[in-house]
Order: sequence, then C-alpha cells, then structure tokens
Amino acid sequence: MSQFYQSIEHLIAKVMFYLTILFLSLVAIIIQYLQIDNGLDRLLFSRQIVTVLWILWPLFFLERLIYFTQKLRATFHAKVSLRETLA
Repeated sequence: MSQFYQSIEHLIAKVMFYLTILFLSLVAIIIQYLQIDNGLDRLLFSRQIVTVLWILWPLFFLERLIYFTQKLRATFHAKVSLRETLA
C-alpha cells in the first residue's frame, strides 16, 4: 500500500512540475506583452492564456496546502508515537 501512495505522489509531483513550467512560461509571455502598448491585443489567444492562468494559480496553493497538512499530520503522529514509546 505504501508503494501505491508513493507512486501517486510521484505522479502528482510530475504533473505539478509540468504545470509549474506552463504557468511560469505563460506568466512570462503575458508580462512581456504587457510592456508593449496594447500588447495583449496583439498576442494571439491572449484571452485563453489569461483564462488558463486564472485556472492554474489556485492549483499551486491547493497542492501546497494538501502537502502541508499531510506533513503536519505525519509529524504529529510521529511525536505522539514517540511519547507513547517513551512513556
């Protein structure tokens, strides 16, 4: 069962890696076009790119929040089991 969870974590890490690259690339493109007068009007698919960015940014915070809660839970359980062992 542990291997199953590890394989899922690796899969999520790979997906988040590619989403991070996509997100940062799109942000860089948008910033470059914002520096030009009416730049977003010249950029092809600018509305779609901005929509993708609006969809992607909460995913990063949710993924970090899920990871943090799992890490916190694991730390708490480790401390509780250590106290029980020492008692």
